Amino acid sequence: HRFSWTSFIMNGNRNGGGTPMRHYDIYLLEDDVAREYRVKEQLLFRLFCEAVKETDPDRSQILQKQIAYITHPIPAEHIGRILRQNPRVQKRGDELFIQHRDDGFVRLRLGHDRIIMYASGNKGAETFVFETLRRIHPHFLAVDYQDLRSAWLRPFRKLLLYDDLA
Repeated sequence: HRFSWTSFIMNGNRNGGGTPMRHYDIYLLEDDVAREYRVKEQLLFRLFCEAVKETDPDRSQILQKQIAYITHPIPAEHIGRILRQNPRVQKRGDELFIQHRDDGFVRLRLGHDRIIMYASGNKGAETFVFETLRRIHPHFLAVDYQDLRSAWLRPFRKLLLYDDLA
């Protein structure tokens, strides 16, 4: 089954083959918060989940203020410029689309408070995005609400560099 940009764009949470798309919200944490919660990201994850699920407007506003306090604005223009240096990255409106070979695709929305990423197919395109973000700043946290997990986009470790020598 060949991928089509139209089906990717039009089918919000599913790709053309009916496979669920992976969805991540990616936040840039303030330096002191990232240092303090480096091994306790499950507490941050709980805060982000509460904010998404909260139905009480007053409580929701408090949670959003807490998130705004611990996060840093996304340098969207800078990130977009770096990503668009790759010929596989296309800008359409206020979104970026990335194709990795024939079966890995990402749709990105670079917002002021977070990056929203939808990925489908193999993980090559999302790996490209994660690795690019790692090089830009060490304190990005990806939140996956579907699989109920979060992870820091840590810089490369020396162990990964050995693959480059082979």
